[in-house]
Amino acid sequence: MGYQFTLTLNRTISEDESAVLQEAGCVGASISTVPYPTGADPDLIVTQFDFDDTASPTLEAAITQALEAVRAVPDLSVATFSAPAQPNGMPPDEDDEWSDLDALPAIGTAQATDTAEPADTAE
Repeated sequence: MGYQFTLTLNRTISEDESAVLQEAGCVGASISTVPYPTGADPDLIVTQFDFDDTASPTLEAAITQALEAVRAVPDLSVATFSAPAQPNGMPPDEDDEWSDLDALPAIGTAQATDTAEPADTAE
């Protein structure tokens, strides 16, 4: 399993544009057509690329390569990007300032009481 993410484009692409994208760095991505994600226009169909990149050294490199490939096609842009939570491929840093956080304080152990006297409303 590699770095997984999805690019939804602003429109559908032609077979020639698909070839350009494949040559520019989208090799191995699953290509499909889907309704535009916002649902504002159910008739607007766009192209979506689902990546599972096992060749890139980092998630950042994989995403950068895909975005640069999209720039290779005139008038094409990324409408939406999504990526599930995934490991970054690096071992945890033992010197990380977050690695030794104290335990969270207990919640809900104290009870609030109202000790104020009711206001005198008589005139």
